[in-house]
Amino acid sequence: MNRRVFFVLWLLTWWVLSATAETLTFTDRESWSTWHWPAGMVQIDSSGLRLTSFRREIDAIRNASSFSHLTRKAGRVQGGIWWAGSNPEEAELAIDGDATTFWRPDPLDDVLKWVLEVDLGRPVLAQELRLRFAEGGDTRPFRQFSVFVADGERAIDSEDEFRFHQVYRTTLPNERTLVRIAPSYKDDAVTRSLGSSGFDEERESLYRVVQYVRVVADEKIVGGALAEVEVIAAGDNLVTNLSARGGSLSSGRLVRKAQDMVDGDMDTYAIVSSEPFRSDLTSGNVRETDMWWQLDLGAVFWVNEIFLGWQKRIFAGASAGTGFAVMASAGGRTFADQPDFEPLLHEGDLQFNRGYSELGQSKFRYLFKARKIRYLFWHVLDKEGWSSWLKEVMLFAPGYPAEVVLHSDFIDLGEATSEHRKYVRRISYDGDTPPGTRLLLRSRSGDSLRVQYVFRNRRGEPVSQHIWNSWPKVLKGRIDTTLSANDSWDKWSSPYSTSGQSFLSATPRRYLQLELALISEDPQQTPALRWLSIEYSDPLLEDVSGRVLPRRVPVNEETEFRYELWPRPSREDPGFDMLQLKTGMRVFNPRAETAAGPPQRVEVQGDSILLFTWPCAIRGDSVTVHFSARVNRYAARIEAAVGNSRFPGVWQEIADSERDAHTLLLPDLPKKTRLLADITVVPMVCTPNADGINDQVHISFVALKVDNPKPKVVITDLRGRTVTDISMMVQAGVLEGYWDGLDQSGELVAPGIYIIYIDLGTESGSTRAVRTIAIGY
Repeated sequence: MNRRVFFVLWLLTWWVLSATAETLTFTDRESWSTWHWPAGMVQIDSSGLRLTSFRREIDAIRNASSFSHLTRKAGRVQGGIWWAGSNPEEAELAIDGDATTFWRPDPLDDVLKWVLEVDLGRPVLAQELRLRFAEGGDTRPFRQFSVFVADGERAIDSEDEFRFHQVYRTTLPNERTLVRIAPSYKDDAVTRSLGSSGFDEERESLYRVVQYVRVVADEKIVGGALAEVEVIAAGDNLVTNLSARGGSLSSGRLVRKAQDMVDGDMDTYAIVSSEPFRSDLTSGNVRETDMWWQLDLGAVFWVNEIFLGWQKRIFAGASAGTGFAVMASAGGRTFADQPDFEPLLHEGDLQFNRGYSELGQSKFRYLFKARKIRYLFWHVLDKEGWSSWLKEVMLFAPGYPAEVVLHSDFIDLGEATSEHRKYVRRISYDGDTPPGTRLLLRSRSGDSLRVQYVFRNRRGEPVSQHIWNSWPKVLKGRIDTTLSANDSWDKWSSPYSTSGQSFLSATPRRYLQLELALISEDPQQTPALRWLSIEYSDPLLEDVSGRVLPRRVPVNEETEFRYELWPRPSREDPGFDMLQLKTGMRVFNPRAETAAGPPQRVEVQGDSILLFTWPCAIRGDSVTVHFSARVNRYAARIEAAVGNSRFPGVWQEIADSERDAHTLLLPDLPKKTRLLADITVVPMVCTPNADGINDQVHISFVALKVDNPKPKVVITDLRGRTVTDISMMVQAGVLEGYWDGLDQSGELVAPGIYIIYIDLGTESGSTRAVRTIAIGY
């Protein structure tokens, strides 16, 4: 008795444990940290995982410390206070965002030391400088002062001395606590509005490239104090951190030092010059001129501004040919696997770099209605006459990116258990998708990974394994290991349409990976994902494979098929008691054979789905199924899965026992010229009098060699006048429709003979047919 009770309890415990699914959830900053996305494009806050907004009209000082750059003397430095001639200990108070704190020069210092210099960490398009002075108590504004700015271009190449330009000087003693300064160029800049941009072109033309701001007191004043320096700039430059985001820059050979145009340094430049290679220039495709560059932003952005900053070269011979053009792509590809570029701007009447007799313009700002851009392609209009330096390229966005793609790590479902393969049941998630936004989630799975090694020297540079092995230990650097999907992985699945949807990739598998796209059609809105979970359990069988025979069959002829499957269970697998075959065809005479006996029930669902149920679980016995069907689609695939009634909703896919073991081929199909087959009209005489006998006509036919057919079926009278159109639906590979004897207005037609016209609407092959039908009462 005790043994029996123990056995029952053990069996119940095993059943409960087997039925319990495990869940892997991503819900907080730590769990999301295992995912990968372009740097700076996604943030995690209380609303979940969401896109990062790229701002317009920013105070560039607020995040100056987030940027760094190389100097001649101090190495790499962060933005912030560059130099304070007096009281440097309190200089940071002038850029801390708090108007109640301030930098007050030491009254004992000479007025020549009453100087404060701020480094923004990168060049920005400054539209306004604001100086906020302290007032109250023993503090007051500077009375006489000057303001200078520099874009980062050095006055002496070997020193950290920059070319400053005065943009403001008091003419009367100042008493204001807020001084606004427009640091715009006089005649060096061009601002163009392309089409209906929505920008105020006159307002946007007042700007200047600024990285350093110098405030100089021209006279001492008791209690003089500067509370805040603010630099109102155009926005966040999308080109910043380009490589960290996965973006890149490529160029033709006549654009040298191209990386210098996106390095955030106005003292460096790319050289666009045809001089050294005039004899080598060719004509034709714009890439063949070798005077082009292409920018990959690393993600799809909404972009509404481009800035090109050229060097004003003051010597004879400098020129820009006849101009240039810029094209843009949102990321689509052509048949040649190149970005599908479309024209963005055309600059054919340049006035910069004309030599020292006429300085002209060198700063070009283009404003346009926000559009999706991932790739930007710049090229010359004429290959001759170019000798120019492009110092910096900037792009700006009006808000959130258009699309950012994230990938999970390779998730090892069997890592913590002895069972290496797991059955993934479903993917669930919760998030917010405001109007114009969406979340796109896909999956893929596999049983193993490809391991790749990168050998490096002491400087971190990659070298071959052979060279690395030949070196002494002192010369060897680290070995990096990377993992990638191998041939055991399937392709990315279709997108998941709802939370809790069954897993769409192959399962059971050892590994899986998820891909998530955050998409916004409105730059002012972002989707957010609060959490995502993967529900998985032990598989019904460690492995199960199958095949269908024959696999090369005649077109649209009834064929006897045999389906065979072989389970390979592990010791504790529960096995299966249900077999499902989705054929996509009308099936007849289904039956099954197995050593465990015949199935308890055989069902045909929707004419094309076979479901076999056995009274007890099958673990190691093979199963053979017989059925008849007509195949009219090339490369039709049988979808096969096993289930267990103890685990509702769990269907384990049956793998191919050999290559294309579930695919049916029609070798004679290409020879077919008549694309309509098996046309039936039943009954030939219709009596729509509501007596339940022959009240409607059933029209059916098969469309060969046509994917997603959309036939036109029309009923006319003998004079050719249209009576009504018939809607056709696909059922198990057969197109079906019904006519109830009514015309388009819903009235019964008169007795007589009517014509049925069928037209597949394809451009080749015989695609039309005509039949007649009689209506009587």
